[in-house]
Amino acid sequence: MRPTAIAALLGGCLLVATPARAQRGVELRLAVDGSPFTTHDELALRLEVHNGSGRSVQIVAPVYGSWEHAREPAYDTVFTDASTGEVVEDALGYEDGLECGVLDPIRPQDRITVPSRGTRAIPMGAGSTQQHRVLASARPGTYAMRVRYRSGARTLLSNPVTIRVVGGDLALWECRRQQLAALTSFRSVQSAALGAAPLAGSGHTLLAFTRQVHDASSDARETELWVVALDARLQPAAPPARLFASRELGYPPALAATSRGVLVAAIHDARGTERPMLREVRWEAGALVVGPEQILPRGGGLAVSMSGHGDRAWLLHGDLLSGPLRLWRLDASGAPLGPAIEAIPEGEHTGGGWVEADATGAWVVERARPEQRLVALRYDASGARVARTPPLPMGGAATAVRASADQLEIVWQDSSFEGSDPADGMGLVYGAVRLDGGSLASRALSPIDRQDPRWGRAAWSGDRLGFAYAESSRAVVFGTDAVRQTLSSSGSQVQLAVIVGGWLATWNDVRNDGSPSCRELSQCATEVYAARIDDRGRVTVGATRITSDAVPAPPRPSQRDWPRLCH
Repeated sequence: MRPTAIAALLGGCLLVATPARAQRGVELRLAVDGSPFTTHDELALRLEVHNGSGRSVQIVAPVYGSWEHAREPAYDTVFTDASTGEVVEDALGYEDGLECGVLDPIRPQDRITVPSRGTRAIPMGAGSTQQHRVLASARPGTYAMRVRYRSGARTLLSNPVTIRVVGGDLALWECRRQQLAALTSFRSVQSAALGAAPLAGSGHTLLAFTRQVHDASSDARETELWVVALDARLQPAAPPARLFASRELGYPPALAATSRGVLVAAIHDARGTERPMLREVRWEAGALVVGPEQILPRGGGLAVSMSGHGDRAWLLHGDLLSGPLRLWRLDASGAPLGPAIEAIPEGEHTGGGWVEADATGAWVVERARPEQRLVALRYDASGARVARTPPLPMGGAATAVRASADQLEIVWQDSSFEGSDPADGMGLVYGAVRLDGGSLASRALSPIDRQDPRWGRAAWSGDRLGFAYAESSRAVVFGTDAVRQTLSSSGSQVQLAVIVGGWLATWNDVRNDGSPSCRELSQCATEVYAARIDDRGRVTVGATRITSDAVPAPPRPSQRDWPRLCH
């Protein structure tokens, strides 16, 4: 019967319309010798393509990355349990993924042309057999094994070949399967400290922190920025308030105390543009009151520093790769008092910067090119620049600035060292300079080291300088010229703020995470902790837990580590 007649019988829907003599298609043929296979045995696969069509076809042989799910042409092994019919992933065991490196281009000799009605063998390529070795974590059983080929619009699935795996360890295989399954369906939460500032009219301290939520089932990640008012005992004085929530909330946000409350700034990218976004937080009738969003014009999303004095604030922001470093004058609500000021032109800044406000204006300190040294710029209350120092004998990111009539005191995070000087290293450093750039004093606040730099924060409470830094061992240390003490043995990312009567240190702490991820792999979910220190350097309220909703993620062990989590 002719194809058109078949179509007519089926109501016009042509389900079968290929005569016996028409094109039969392209087949992938598989052969495997040597079954059964035990641990360390390699399956020597033989693949060939038979072209039953009426024209030639082209197949690409396996190349670096083809068996590792990293590129096309993609070659996969498919194992079906002979007793249950279930497709079993990684039946030969779990091995390392593709090593980092550049994938080689496909060469002419990798392309195999198969003529019409012809058959050609597919060369397996150097090293490809290592993808078919029976590992210690293999799943014993009898399988129908196939090979799937994918390249562009062409997909081929080979004939099944029965193999028997007698090596491996079913319990180890199942443990790894559960590890990988857990990584596709978890929901994790962790909090991180951002800083603090005194909250006008309340007697309390406003602490800002982020709450990062990751839903693995949808791969959704959202960062929420919260604030909470803490009393003198570091207990919440009112319910916390959420200021921002976005999948693209820039880091680091900044706080500035004003005579009305606290301004909080962050970079928001929900609309596809990087713009500083601010909200004012006030204390009224025993509760936090959050003002409306103030969104400034686009201008970069990496560097944010803010400082307040009286009913004014100054915001510095920019981008590491492009654009100038911009300075904004703001009122207490976060509204701009004029256009942005270009503090450092494009190409001359390094993407950081610090702004420090006072009664008559503000200082901006930034590491500038080409010298890679700090420079200081002075602005009056109207936003006019009235002074700029020459490059100072300091390099790194400023973290605290104090000025007097004839000198600047700066604390910076020294992030480089001179290789020829064995005494030179990295850490938290204090320096004093004359306004003409001449050096007056310099000393290290944290231990100086080339391999393990202790960076942190510093702030002046009256005439006393306090500083805090974190050790790689997770110790959080606070110090002054007279004292030095450990606030936590399980913390990181310390922040330091001046509050009424001294300082508030905040940090991320892992002491509450008893999960296998944290215990075995140091992949920990953090909570926010704080400690209060008086202006003499004495800890008056020790390490206090501020947040309490962290949910750890399941373990994400490396190829080397995962087996030990199964015993």
